[in-house]
Amino acid sequence: MIKECGKVIRFANEQDAAEIAKLHISNIRRTYKGIYIKRYFETLSEDVYRESWKVYLNRRDCRTVVYIKNGEIVGFLGFCLFNMPNKNAILDYFHVSEKMEKQGIGSQLFDVLIGILVSEGIKELEILYVEGNDYARKYYEKRGAKYVGSFIAKDGGRTLFNNRMIVKKKDCPVAKNAILKLDLKEEYKRLQQYVKGEYALWGIGAYYNVFFEKFTDIHKPKYIFDNNKDYQGLKANGVQVVAPQKTDIPTIITCSKYQEVEMQLKELGCENYVAFYPWHDYSSI
Repeated sequence: MIKECGKVIRFANEQDAAEIAKLHISNIRRTYKGIYIKRYFETLSEDVYRESWKVYLNRRDCRTVVYIKNGEIVGFLGFCLFNMPNKNAILDYFHVSEKMEKQGIGSQLFDVLIGILVSEGIKELEILYVEGNDYARKYYEKRGAKYVGSFIAKDGGRTLFNNRMIVKKKDCPVAKNAILKLDLKEEYKRLQQYVKGEYALWGIGAYYNVFFEKFTDIHKPKYIFDNNKDYQGLKANGVQVVAPQKTDIPTIITCSKYQEVEMQLKELGCENYVAFYPWHDYSSI
């Protein structure tokens, strides 16, 4: 947590969902006026956004940083630490209250984001913005972002162009006093210990592939759990895929649905498990 001069910058939690949702909708209405069709704004619901934010705030591969002034959230920034297929971080949300613009709040939040990415060894940040949002484009360019392409998105029958930009670590210096820590060091250490002995994996997919890319020189897991019955009974990378079951050996979660898998592990009575975070280097093993 960063706390100074009447401000607080910290990671958001589920209790912040309602306040974030309210600011989010307010900014959507003014930012995309004239870009999105009118009926899109008629569908915006604080209740829906609040529940959506609760889900996002509980994802282990995402983080949201909030800027609090006089007890009120006046800015927030949400990002995913590992985006497939490019294997980089991606900026999902970035909003500052209209009444607090031009006060450096956005820049402080962005500094915190870059600091987190650098501390985790993440070299690139992907940013998407809607064509017509020139304010966003100019801001990201000032922060070192480079345009790399566009793609088409549909919104209520209207075709929109989303532009893609990339910020590379070398192009974006970090303020030393602007770094929040993910506080995952103990989980990183536990995974390092687990792979040295007998262990199981849970989940076949993108994260599973990255796991084997990072850990090519260690012995393979005893087996792989997966809920997909089409996979059960097959072998993946020479390892048997089986239905989830109670086990006394450590389990490493190699899929993005951390929360769902964690709940299932607890229901099975499994106590030793840890998430694999695909953005982390793990090179000390």
